[in-house]
Amino acid sequence: MMQYDDRRGFMRLSTETSASITHLGNQSTAEVKLVNLSAGGCSFYTGIPLAADDKLEFVVHGATDSIDPLTKRGHVVRITKGEQGKLVAFEFED
Repeated sequence: MMQYDDRRGFMRLSTETSASITHLGNQSTAEVKLVNLSAGGCSFYTGIPLAADDKLEFVVHGATDSIDPLTKRGHVVRITKGEQGKLVAFEFED
């Protein structure tokens, strides 16, 4: 489901799929639950400790092997308490 919010520069696609993150500081990796995705960033649920401005690499795989995974680097914008744990707002680098 596509959503548009006047406060954001891009439309967001609501989704519920798994993705993975790698913390670029300590190289730890974790599976996360992707909530939404846009051209500028995404949000996901995680149980691992993160802080605002942490640098991450984000990867979400396509529905089939013929679709290349989406891999983006960026930083944590904010972390809030969500229904399923910590809800992380993540902004992609240009």
